[in-house]
Amino acid sequence: PLAEQHLKTFRQHLALPQESFAVFTGEVRPAERVEQWNAARIILATPQGLENDVLGSKISLKDVSLLVLDEAHRAVGDYSYVFLAKRYNQYASFPRILALTASPGSEQEKIDEVCTNLFIEAVEVRTENDHDVKEYVQELDIKWVELSLPEDIKRVHAFLTRCATSRLETLKKLGLAKAIDVLSKRELLGMQAELQSRLASGERDMETMRSLSVLAEILKTQHAIELIETQGVAALSAYLERLFA
Repeated sequence: PLAEQHLKTFRQHLALPQESFAVFTGEVRPAERVEQWNAARIILATPQGLENDVLGSKISLKDVSLLVLDEAHRAVGDYSYVFLAKRYNQYASFPRILALTASPGSEQEKIDEVCTNLFIEAVEVRTENDHDVKEYVQELDIKWVELSLPEDIKRVHAFLTRCATSRLETLKKLGLAKAIDVLSKRELLGMQAELQSRLASGERDMETMRSLSVLAEILKTQHAIELIETQGVAALSAYLERLFA
């Protein structure tokens, strides 16, 4: 649906003949996609389908002059955007990537990861006060309502909090933390990166390995606490099932 939506917008604003556009989805046969790729000037595609075509050497990104990635915040891990951006930047004659997202995230590390994965060199931000956005923003009437957590959630929350505190105390004994209750996720990730750097340089002592293990436990527990606070028991249960699967 998103590809079809963009196709409609492009046709509305660009004075190009209809055959200049093509939409690649899983419903289009591979042979037909190859034919359209060679004939069209603008391709709108699902990332997974495009990745499969590139992997199968059915199409080449060499002559693509602009790669636009919508919902760019998804460009982490093994999502198709990561592969496509790397392959495009590597093989295109004149690579240029435009990445768009309305949900960049609130953590600097996540934003940096997306920028790195998509080879982003410059970032532009629009807020609800910018002139080209303001006319589309609806006025909100926000009312905050404070709710008490149910007793069963409080018990789970207390257990997870004790678990995190215990692991932080272990971290303190290992000499990595001076305090046991003020470490933010950013600080923990910073410690993790430093320890991983030590491992990469050959420092494979037991203390470093133990510290990395404890840090991983803390990060997982903190995420569990965040889930029980914001999404409830079902989300926490699903997360724990994935951890122990």
